[in-house]
Amino acid sequence: MDTAATKLLESATIKTLHAHSFSRSSSQSLHALTDLLARYFALLSETSAKYAHHAGRTTLTPHDALAALDEVGVGLDELQEYCAVEAKELNRYAQHSARRAEDLNEFKGVLLFYYPTQASFS
Repeated sequence: MDTAATKLLESATIKTLHAHSFSRSSSQSLHALTDLLARYFALLSETSAKYAHHAGRTTLTPHDALAALDEVGVGLDELQEYCAVEAKELNRYAQHSARRAEDLNEFKGVLLFYYPTQASFS
């Protein structure tokens, strides 16, 4: 995976951890969670591509993605429930406010303090 994609996934992982009340994390755990997220996305995209290929198409459709999610155990009703509850809560952490930026910089600072050679974020 290229560096830009890794940084985006790291940023999403940090925001998710912070949204779930983590105030710090080691760089090893951050990298492990980011790697899991990358593997999950790769699995979903590969599975979606297989559904499209099986249907004789070269482009993916939302139906392919839903079938891939269903195959890994996430049904449409569960996805809708997540969007109605959890996603709204996590959306607060996607907003960029001065306080939010300060909290994230503090979170990143803790990582840099404990693991200065391994933590690199944008």
